[in-house]
Amino acid sequence: MRPLIGDQPLVLVMSWFDCPNLCPMVLDGLARSAARVDFMPGRDYRVAAVSIAPDEGPAQARALRAGLGDGAGSWALLTGSSGPIDRLAEAVGLRSAWLLSPADAAAESR
Repeated sequence: MRPLIGDQPLVLVMSWFDCPNLCPMVLDGLARSAARVDFMPGRDYRVAAVSIAPDEGPAQARALRAGLGDGAGSWALLTGSSGPIDRLAEAVGLRSAWLLSPADAAAESR
């Protein structure tokens, strides 16, 4: 993460990119709020959204970016395997548990 951050503040969002519930509201709210302040993401600070679902990949990140529009153009949308995700979550104090697998939850919401 250090190369991503550089010497700027970082807004870190641990999220599920293909979430049918709360995650899109959080990310949409961040994009709307960022558009209303004088600080520019990419210039004055960085935004990194990290998928907490190890089965998500570049396709879900591209879909999320398309859904968020231009406001998220400079955001880093990161996916990975469970090991690095779990280590980052532990380092920032995020505790979570899957009640359903991401694929099962997405199928159930359709």
